[in-house]
Amino acid sequence: MNQEIPKFTVVGRGNKGKSSIVSALAEDDSVVIEKGAGTTENCCEFPVRVDDKVQIILIDTPGFNEAPEVLGWMRAMRFRLRTAARWWQSLCGILIKAINLATSAGCSSQ
Repeated sequence: MNQEIPKFTVVGRGNKGKSSIVSALAEDDSVVIEKGAGTTENCCEFPVRVDDKVQIILIDTPGFNEAPEVLGWMRAMRFRLRTAARWWQSLCGILIKAINLATSAGCSSQ
């Protein structure tokens, strides 16, 4: 069985210890940690291993000055995407039923 490894993004305000947490959990000294803000400029992935097997991947991110607003936006987008996915799923179900009915009635697309 091939399972996808879960990813967790560490998000928060600048210079509050996100990289330190990632470094400690991933047991990875390559995570850059400095006293000043703005050290992390890009998102970077760090695997967390147990018995040499990757269990999760942590994503270290640059700090957000307005972290609560960003998280609120992410939640709103997630809701919108779920709603759109449900709509498409319903539409596909209706189309499949219509195709099945047309096929059983002897209709042809040719």
